[in-house]
Amino acid sequence: MTLMIPAPIDQEDDEILVPHSDLVEGPQPMEAVPQTQTGNNLENQPVEDPQISRFTWRIVNFSRLNMKKHYSEIFIVGGYEWRILIFPKGNNVDLLSMYLDVADSTTLPYGWSRYAQFSFTVINQNHNKYSVRQCTQHQFNAEEADWGFTSFMPLGELYDPDRGYLVNDTCIVEAEVSVHKVVDYWTYDSRETGFVGLKNQGATCYMNSLLQTLYHIPCFRKAVYHMPTTVNDNPSGNIALALQSLFCKLQYSDQSVATEELTKSFGWDTNDSFMQHDVQELNRVLCEKLEEKMMGTVVEGTIEWLFEGHHMNYIECINVDYQSTRKESFYDLQLDVKGCCDVYASFDKYVEVECLDGDNKYHSEQYGLQDAKKGVLFIDFPPVLQLHLKRFEYDFMQDTMVKVSDKEPEKPEKGFGSTSSGGDGLSRIGALGGNPTLQISPMKLDGNNYLSCSRACLLSIDAADLHDYVTRTFKEPTSTDPTLKQWRSSNSLVMSWLFNSMQPHISRGFLFLKTAYEIWIVVAQTYSQVGNDAQIYDLRKRVHDTKQKDLSVVEYYADPNDLWRELDHYQNFQAKCPENSVMFQ
Repeated sequence: MTLMIPAPIDQEDDEILVPHSDLVEGPQPMEAVPQTQTGNNLENQPVEDPQISRFTWRIVNFSRLNMKKHYSEIFIVGGYEWRILIFPKGNNVDLLSMYLDVADSTTLPYGWSRYAQFSFTVINQNHNKYSVRQCTQHQFNAEEADWGFTSFMPLGELYDPDRGYLVNDTCIVEAEVSVHKVVDYWTYDSRETGFVGLKNQGATCYMNSLLQTLYHIPCFRKAVYHMPTTVNDNPSGNIALALQSLFCKLQYSDQSVATEELTKSFGWDTNDSFMQHDVQELNRVLCEKLEEKMMGTVVEGTIEWLFEGHHMNYIECINVDYQSTRKESFYDLQLDVKGCCDVYASFDKYVEVECLDGDNKYHSEQYGLQDAKKGVLFIDFPPVLQLHLKRFEYDFMQDTMVKVSDKEPEKPEKGFGSTSSGGDGLSRIGALGGNPTLQISPMKLDGNNYLSCSRACLLSIDAADLHDYVTRTFKEPTSTDPTLKQWRSSNSLVMSWLFNSMQPHISRGFLFLKTAYEIWIVVAQTYSQVGNDAQIYDLRKRVHDTKQKDLSVVEYYADPNDLWRELDHYQNFQAKCPENSVMFQ
């Protein structure tokens, strides 16, 4: 299962650029304790082995600082000069603002650039564990010579003498900085890795992340390519053509790709490109538009098949026999992050049962106010599950949106079809995600479409991390093996998926096989290589009988193209190049 985990807005929101100004107070003498230093060469050069350097800044008489901006002494990291910039009274907010600044930015040569990862910590001098730390990264240049945090911590906490951040009117700030090799993304050549990026129009990095994610879903990319367009269409006014053009350039271009045509097809102007939009909302709107464009074409229903899952909201009365249920579809799931150690804990919180009692009793039409349980049960998950992590929440004390920085490990070693005795989360998600009623192929096996159907099934089984059950890599454990129960459960799940992806008259012939591996092999023997002559004859006849009728050229081409590929398979034809394949047909 492919997980797409977009953030609601890009990191640029908490790493705010502060324009450089000469009309500020200069550096003041104070204690500087840089732990490591390197050479003094300030030219743009790669840093082969970046090391973290720590700089400690003791700010005395902190509460008496009357200037708006205050700089630290200059310190050297990676051969470059840096300094810390703080706003003691906040940068137009009631919060301490703090930034890392390139100290000599005005004297550096044209086109300079340097990339650094850094963190700031305001030390709690009473209890170190309560120290406030934030970290980020940035590529500094002449236009963005300082970068950091406008909302580092509330001023009320900082100036409270009982909190421990100001002791004897002294504030201690620590900065950890590591300088890394600068990558020139504008002239980057795809021959390095086989991939290219998307150019940022101003504040479109959130959109670029979404587009890259969608591009790397093969089924989505193929569906976009199959959307019908005409030679008279203008990419700037046609989302389908603009997206086709963008994906084609991502696939074949050697350098980074521009997105202006696509955003113009959205109806955006220059101002829209410099505004942060919600990536989840953009994803939904884009998919809705594409779904409309795909209606009546060969790729109709692709968006729904790829991204739509279903869950059931229920309310169950405890003391009377009454239950209310409502089935709903979803294209993405919004998961809580705060207080959750991993994605399974987030899912546990999502399906957590709420008790309706006391003043919050459930009112049923038949029985009146009743104690009840309210919750959510998943019916099925889509092949591509999009998870929206709720990284931002409203802070009533600060009257602003704050970022939740809790870590959310991906747990790649477990799929949602997995179960574990080690915790409720894995077990519950396994039971909910392992739905035996799923059809894992968009088309059912009818005896004439083995290649397409088997390929689709294999992709879904791979996505669920259950591939070993059809390759027999994971053999049936012995009767004394504690994993036998888990093996039988997963094997039965894959068997059910395979049966659901066959026409009923075909699945009946395999019902008495005992393992998913046996079904996979016998179906392949029955419909793949055995009886090639009959298959070839049937395929040639279907190619001959295929007519365009009222189909568009794109729709008509897809049918014989699929048949030709199956013919290549059954005739054991291996084309050395596309031209050979066309000539052979």
